[in-house]
Amino acid sequence: MNNFFRSRFFVVLIIITCFLAGFMLNVAVDGGVMPHRTIVGIITTPFTTLGTNIKTGVSNFFAAYTKYEELLAENEALKKENSDLLKRLEDSYTLEVEIKRLEQLANILETTDTLELIDAQVVSVSTDGWNSVFSINKGSMSGIREKDVVIASSGLVGKVREVGPNWATVVAFTDPQIAVGAMITRTEDTAMTEGTVELKAKGLCKLSYLSKNSSAIRGDIVETSGLGGLYPAGIVIGTIKDISIDDNGLTKYAVIQPAVDFSELKHVYVSINYASEESE
Repeated sequence: MNNFFRSRFFVVLIIITCFLAGFMLNVAVDGGVMPHRTIVGIITTPFTTLGTNIKTGVSNFFAAYTKYEELLAENEALKKENSDLLKRLEDSYTLEVEIKRLEQLANILETTDTLELIDAQVVSVSTDGWNSVFSINKGSMSGIREKDVVIASSGLVGKVREVGPNWATVVAFTDPQIAVGAMITRTEDTAMTEGTVELKAKGLCKLSYLSKNSSAIRGDIVETSGLGGLYPAGIVIGTIKDISIDDNGLTKYAVIQPAVDFSELKHVYVSINYASEESE
């Protein structure tokens, strides 16, 4: 049965049937006077229309497929271009960071031209919530020793407490165990920074032993004085946040806001040999 519907005989039968149907339609409509050409047109037009629609659909399909292939190729090209741009941006950012780091180092060396500095990266911070103890990725193999002074681009950080071959532990000057000889830049009043537990928790420290007659005010810059030989002179410590008279009524003290943001500290510079030479 399936072979019958696929045979040429069946196709011819369909054509004859359509022709007879058209002839009968001609007789029914106008008594058979309709031209044979018109009858053929009536019969063939649906098939022609169907064929045209199929051809148009196939053509549109292949056109859409070709367009799809073009879009895929364009998308891949855009992906590659985007990847290249991201790589260039990353390289540019890395270069910018390195240039900034070198500029900061140059500024430090210009301020304290007698120092020999080793740059190091902060790899961990103490978990006490006070950011007072740091670990860096340089140690004795780089010439770093205990008590070496540690600074950042913005100012004083602290000193080295413990050293390993390729690591060292740094204590911030805000720690209660640390005291630094200091001077107010504007007034040249000398004093000493002292860490306290209360101020350390706030990221601050105390400036003690100021003369009662000192004209220091809020916003004054405090730097290292160099007295005592442990810290070189001229390194910025911070700014005065508040100032008061001591309970004894004879001296003043101030609260210092450190110049270094310890919570954001990423790179430091260790001044090698200075502390050991001066303190000994």
